[in-house]
Amino acid sequence: MFVRVVSVVGGVVFFAAFLAALFSADAKAAEVGILKCRFNGVDAALHFGAKRQLACVFRQKRRKRKDRYLAMVEKYGIEVGIIGSRKMVWRVTAKTGQRLRRGALAGTYRGITTEASVGAGFAANILTGGPGRSYSFHPLAFEKVEGLNVAAGLLVLTLKRAR
Repeated sequence: MFVRVVSVVGGVVFFAAFLAALFSADAKAAEVGILKCRFNGVDAALHFGAKRQLACVFRQKRRKRKDRYLAMVEKYGIEVGIIGSRKMVWRVTAKTGQRLRRGALAGTYRGITTEASVGAGFAANILTGGPGRSYSFHPLAFEKVEGLNVAAGLLVLTLKRAR
């Protein structure tokens, strides 16, 4: 039964990611870099909301400098299972293709999330927001999730520049 639910949610994840990428593509937006975030730990989940802290690194396109962020992820929706470590990678686009100052991504982003895992699994999170709602985060690849879980809902990501 659980495997069947995971298969259905997997299909929904793929379809949601496809639709969000299709409709959130802004013809004037340009890729400005890659944001990678990690959560290490284990979390047992049977709830309608969750908060997790992540460590993130942003690397601008054509620059070697790394910009570090602390992130708070809040999920609003259903989440059932046991979640292990996870790694998220997003392609970051901006309304202008200009270089960004340090800490430019600090702000709040909102979007959708869906995930499913049996051992190793996958998730998709599509977000927009930040200062002046000028940035979008598009999944570069499906998020790598370890554990046994199913989740779907709204996602709020708050980035703060790490000192």
